[in-house]
Amino acid sequence: MSKNKLIYEFNKRFANGEQFININAFGDIVEEEKQFFWQERKIYNHIKPIIEYLKAKYKLTESQLYGPNGIVSRLVPVQQAYNNLMNRNQEYINRLAYPVVLAEDGSIDIDNLEEEGLAPGKVLVYRQGAEKPTFFTNNNTSKSTVIDNSESAQEVLLREFDEIVRLFEQKLQVRGIYENSH
Repeated sequence: MSKNKLIYEFNKRFANGEQFININAFGDIVEEEKQFFWQERKIYNHIKPIIEYLKAKYKLTESQLYGPNGIVSRLVPVQQAYNNLMNRNQEYINRLAYPVVLAEDGSIDIDNLEEEGLAPGKVLVYRQGAEKPTFFTNNNTSKSTVIDNSESAQEVLLREFDEIVRLFEQKLQVRGIYENSH
């Protein structure tokens, strides 16, 4: 497959929500694996609505949308940063919200704990005569601080989406690509 066709395919798939893909050294589109079992892998796709907006407003070619210099190519890094930020934020909040259980080996049913987690109201049974499990929480940073910092970073990335679209539209207007309503 040629490099341009590969970029088109990658950009189309990415814009349609397959945002944990990448192009490997062999020129194949591959899905990235989770590095850790606890990683969140949610997609916060801002590209699809942008594409729909631009398609509705302008007469655009596939190349202008999905080509190597198309709008999707420009938006992919911002979308990846946004997904990473949101997922890291969720992972951090989860770590703050759910304590780590410190327990003597063999004192609790690890399989049950791993399967069901520590839901509110969960009864944690430990072996009679064993040391009582304790819970460790990281209280060094408040959740509100994490959320405030995350919201600031989100705002920066959302402005970046807007700026890329604004510059893209400006470029279209300079080149005389008119809105569909004309």
